[in-house]
Amino acid sequence: MSRSPFFSIIIPVYNAETTLENTIASIQAQKCSDFEVLCINDASTDHTKQTGQKLCDKDNRIHWIEQEKNLGPGAARNRGIEMASGRYVYFMDADDMIDAELLSEAKRSLERHPAQVVVFGLVEEYYDQDGLYTGSTVIRPNPAVLRTAQEIHKHVIELEKQTLYGYVWNKIYDADYLKTTGCRFENMRMNEDLFFNVRYMMDVTTMNILGIAPYHYRKRIGDGSNLTSRFEKDYYKLHERRVSEIYRQYKYWDALDEKVKGTLTSIYLRYILSALARNCDRRSGYGFIQRYRWIHLLYQRKLYQKLIVASKADQQKMAMIQPIFAHHMTLVLMAAGRGLFIVQKYCPEIFSKLKQRK
Repeated sequence: MSRSPFFSIIIPVYNAETTLENTIASIQAQKCSDFEVLCINDASTDHTKQTGQKLCDKDNRIHWIEQEKNLGPGAARNRGIEMASGRYVYFMDADDMIDAELLSEAKRSLERHPAQVVVFGLVEEYYDQDGLYTGSTVIRPNPAVLRTAQEIHKHVIELEKQTLYGYVWNKIYDADYLKTTGCRFENMRMNEDLFFNVRYMMDVTTMNILGIAPYHYRKRIGDGSNLTSRFEKDYYKLHERRVSEIYRQYKYWDALDEKVKGTLTSIYLRYILSALARNCDRRSGYGFIQRYRWIHLLYQRKLYQKLIVASKADQQKMAMIQPIFAHHMTLVLMAAGRGLFIVQKYCPEIFSKLKQRK
């Protein structure tokens, strides 16, 4: 009977014929070779299948699994979870890459300090509409070995502040714990990673944080090729739910103090500003009157009352603009949304980099 691998790497694959080979090559270059790769082909319509099967023929650690219908990355990952035989589960995207030391660093950490989850940083790489590299942002957490739920609760909000909580590909999950919890991905267009992590993290008591940034997240700006640059009509609702889920998680933990509320208020304000800009997109179908009414409905939202009205943003820039929201300065907010929309439309690379400057 063959020995189970230390890592099961799950990759949802859809129309990735131009990127999959490089992604797999970065895995094969790992200093730690104790892994299996589960590529879940989500009914690709290009030559992805042929590319993947060639890779499987050359490396018996790579397994190719076909989905009969296109069900989205969440369903593909869920199937991968069911098939994984490794002690730990790691999710990747089919157009990203990892540095050669990632798995060895994670394994060393887990052998010294067994944990239910390992967290690390990433490099967000920006590419223009022609696929040319334009720059990057490194997001690296402070290293820590956390052995109580209370310690973890203090760190989770800092990870969210760094935008590191919501991703799954900067985390490695204990396979037994994952399967015991029954935690699975929802079928969503946005934020499914965050909701997965919230459920997984509810009762976690051990976490290792590595102060490295080995994951390279390729982000093409301004061409609609990824979820962050496509128009999403439910953008506000999905992000309101994101903040609400973390708010409820901290209530469950009995750790919803003013510091946590302040961080969530700042994050929520940024999402509202982004929604105001998106409302100016012609694809929203909103004219002046609709945008005006949207803001007035926003004032009545329960989360708005809990955070914008009753709490104070912890970030200086957000704290400076919070009174505009709290005092219902609707026309000023509409003008701000229009300005952000113009910057995002005509200077997308600059806009994306500015988002990382908290």
